[in-house]
Amino acid sequence: MNGDTAPIRFDAVTKRYVRGIGRKPFLAVDGVAFSVGRGEVVGYLGRNGAGKTTTFKLLFGLVSPTSGRALLAGRDPRERGARRKAGFLPENPTMYDHLTGRESVAFAARLQGLGRAEAASSASALLERVGMRDAADVAIREMSKGMRQRVGLAQALVGDPDVLVLDEPLEGLDPLGRRDLKGLIRDLRRPDRAVLLSSHILSDVEALCDRVVVIEKGRILAEGSLESLVGGRVAAYEVTARGLRPEAAAALRARARAARDEGDRLHATLDGGADPDEVARLVRDGGGRLEALVPVRESLEDVFASLLGKAP
Repeated sequence: MNGDTAPIRFDAVTKRYVRGIGRKPFLAVDGVAFSVGRGEVVGYLGRNGAGKTTTFKLLFGLVSPTSGRALLAGRDPRERGARRKAGFLPENPTMYDHLTGRESVAFAARLQGLGRAEAASSASALLERVGMRDAADVAIREMSKGMRQRVGLAQALVGDPDVLVLDEPLEGLDPLGRRDLKGLIRDLRRPDRAVLLSSHILSDVEALCDRVVVIEKGRILAEGSLESLVGGRVAAYEVTARGLRPEAAAALRARARAARDEGDRLHATLDGGADPDEVARLVRDGGGRLEALVPVRESLEDVFASLLGKAP
């Protein structure tokens, strides 16, 4: 997708706040530049305080950039009507506690310009879609965090948006709820929709996203496809050997970062830089039988931790 026509686009965006008694400047976002094209689901990763929330506020025109620009469907998000085809689920959706889930979604639909009957119909359909049909008439104040997340997602889907931003959409859900909502997020992908998703659960990002953008201290550390970032690199080898002579077992333990014995079997975890042929030779020359030598591929979590470890 050409970045010039991408529904979500950041051009060297900087946001500087002034805070504290001494009025010291603070760079919440520093030269952020990336885009999300139609048909893409992009993960936006960073620790708490890295600048993700400020980025979202810039995208929806809730704060103005100090320099650079954020574009929503090619328009300044502060322009009238620019956000009409965009949906946003914040990490902690704010709702009127006395309203029910149905009333909350219908209220969001009315704000989008739908008539009363159409808003009510849309609310019912969206609540069923996010698994809230049986709890649609429960008051928000009586809902769990996970239920509120589902109602917030239903609100974000009002008007069938072309741009969808989800900030920790699986937060507060039990394992079954997370599985259901992950399936729904997969179904939200379509050729003309751009989805930007933030999550601290990196296995979910790995399962749902095409690309990831990593931010730390307001700056982009890395951007690329999951394949280019993770790339199938070997993080470790899991070795199981049987019948090793004591000196060979000691040599294998000395190479391992973790090891345990089970009878005459030795299970060891070696670093990804180990030479598999050399390990096999050590076992053979040590009188043992190699039962398993399994590479453990690097995960997105490994890459994320490595990137943050190298960050200034």
